[in-house]
Amino acid sequence: MRPVLIGPSTLELDSQRGPIRAKTIWRGYEPPLGVLTLASALRRGGFEPLLFDLDGFLRDFLITHADTREALAASVSALAAHDADLFGFGTICSSYPMTLRLAEQLHRLRPDAKIILGGPQASVVDVRTLEEFPFIHAVVRGEADEIVAEAFSQIAFGGKVGSPGVTYRAGDKVIRNPDSPAVLDLDRTPPPAFDLCQYRRHVKRLPIEMGRGCPFACTFCSTNDFFRRRFRLRSPGWVLAEMRRLETAYGTTDFDLVHDMFTVDRKRVVEFCRFLVANGSTYTWHCSARTDFVDRDLIQIMRDAGCRSLFFGVETGSARLQKIIGKDLDIRQSAEALELSKQVGIETTVSLIVGFPEETREDLDATGAFALTSARFDSARVQLGLLAPLAATPLYRKWRDQLTFDGLFAELSTQNLGLDEADSILIQKHPDLFSNFYGVPAGAGREYTSHFRWFLTYALERCRWLAVAFGTHRKSVTEVYDLWHSWLNGTPTRHYYLTPEFAEGLCRFSAEILPEDCLLIDPVPMMAAYYSAMHSVLKQVETSHRADQSSSPRVSSGVTLVEFPFRPAAVIEALRNQQKLDSNCVETSTVALRRKGDAIVDVREVTDIGVAVLRLCDGTNSLSAMTAHLHSICPDVPVAASEDFLFQSLRSLEAAGLIQILAPLESSALAASAAGAA
Repeated sequence: MRPVLIGPSTLELDSQRGPIRAKTIWRGYEPPLGVLTLASALRRGGFEPLLFDLDGFLRDFLITHADTREALAASVSALAAHDADLFGFGTICSSYPMTLRLAEQLHRLRPDAKIILGGPQASVVDVRTLEEFPFIHAVVRGEADEIVAEAFSQIAFGGKVGSPGVTYRAGDKVIRNPDSPAVLDLDRTPPPAFDLCQYRRHVKRLPIEMGRGCPFACTFCSTNDFFRRRFRLRSPGWVLAEMRRLETAYGTTDFDLVHDMFTVDRKRVVEFCRFLVANGSTYTWHCSARTDFVDRDLIQIMRDAGCRSLFFGVETGSARLQKIIGKDLDIRQSAEALELSKQVGIETTVSLIVGFPEETREDLDATGAFALTSARFDSARVQLGLLAPLAATPLYRKWRDQLTFDGLFAELSTQNLGLDEADSILIQKHPDLFSNFYGVPAGAGREYTSHFRWFLTYALERCRWLAVAFGTHRKSVTEVYDLWHSWLNGTPTRHYYLTPEFAEGLCRFSAEILPEDCLLIDPVPMMAAYYSAMHSVLKQVETSHRADQSSSPRVSSGVTLVEFPFRPAAVIEALRNQQKLDSNCVETSTVALRRKGDAIVDVREVTDIGVAVLRLCDGTNSLSAMTAHLHSICPDVPVAASEDFLFQSLRSLEAAGLIQILAPLESSALAASAAGAA
């Protein structure tokens, strides 16, 4: 038997939007680790599985096809072309509707083939899925490494299925066998079959399953249910061997160590890190951690062993809500963990959630304030998500009778791409199967909370230090949002926040409305002016000098000089360190803004001499003419040294990308020196 395994899609298709740009297609792609692990287990059981990487197929298809509505049909046709009598779909909550639609269409083309589901989402809604969708033959639940081969054999041949961890159809009945035992010794499981994944060439970093299980019981999280709270880690030797295997096979030296709570057992983390160092490992890796299970020494040990980034699920900035949702973190300790990570040189991602039923405006303020605190660290990336009632979680069980389908979706449900109409129909018909697309009552209001989240998320994305400056204001974060909403005079759509108009409007608002009469120097209008200038540069149409054969230096395309009555770098440094602005911050400065892409601006503060030289670089001035101009502008520079001084200045500006020199430029003094040496 040769089953086909289908990795779950993380790319939602939205028929209401235009084509996805090809250059963003591969961003965020990851091989389907769970499915590839089961493929290895099937091989061990005597099967020869094939992989249909749905994410990879969709991305390939969308590069050459404009209409996303054709993608599902193309996927079905490609799947049906496989000579297989069993198809196994991996599932996650965000693409579960699409997975079921794909399975249904596959069943129409291949009615004799068995269709099996596995993975986190199908495992927790197994019975209802089989009851509502007759084309699904079985669900293999939970950790299936040790039972998948036996289960597939029994399902394929029909009749009674005796394997644990399987829910299957027997005539008109749905039979749910007892759970399969947790895999206690993870080293016994074979490494994932990455050789089946044709799209791994697009990935510089490969995932390695470091362990399973979380000993905590957060009310909103489904991980503890899937792994039954059994915390386990692989041995250091297994992980290092897997790193070496992947380097030999694919040249990979950078890895995601997949485990929700890697640092819970401090002793074993230290053991792992010391093992890597002792064995001469030069690999880099990334992992998740709780902020209350790291300290300075541990972070340093991890950094020395190759750790380069940490994912911290802080969830809420409210101490009150921390206890209600079962996370129970000390917020001050969480902020300290970010500071320590920055000092050691480890990047961080901070995950926050808004929209809890018990969340008041004060709680929402606290979360917004923590987001701004986190954003002070250049090495930190802030995620602000909307709560989703995941199936089988305590949150879902408590609020299942009050779910609402209002079009305000959590990112984990829609991957930021919206919702396909066919998916929407299916979701509304089966709320118990697709609860993550629904909302629960939010204490601060669903619409208010969702818009506040968009406001803060895109303010940080487009005007990071202006948003951080909000935290220095005497008003709370929600009060700033309320003022902005009133100033805007209307409720914008989600699309508005994605446009340059939002950033430009935020700058105007911050300059016009927020400044208050006070003794302190206010960084808000300063950062508003700074980002307003940056966004003006991004809107400019770049020009090219390629047709101009002049050899004279000229300012590079996309470079703009802006004079500010303050020093942006000094203001940002004060915000970074939570210090009051001093006289150094309000000195006049000139800044060179250089456009480097659709949304990137390189910023450099330029000295008075540098400004003078830049203004001479108009493409018409010769070196001798520029020398004469420079001496008249800067009489303190001796005439004899002016040309060499200019020469070095031009080279520095060229190295910074601020000017272009289209022909070799040589100082006459240096040329004379070279001639004398000859």
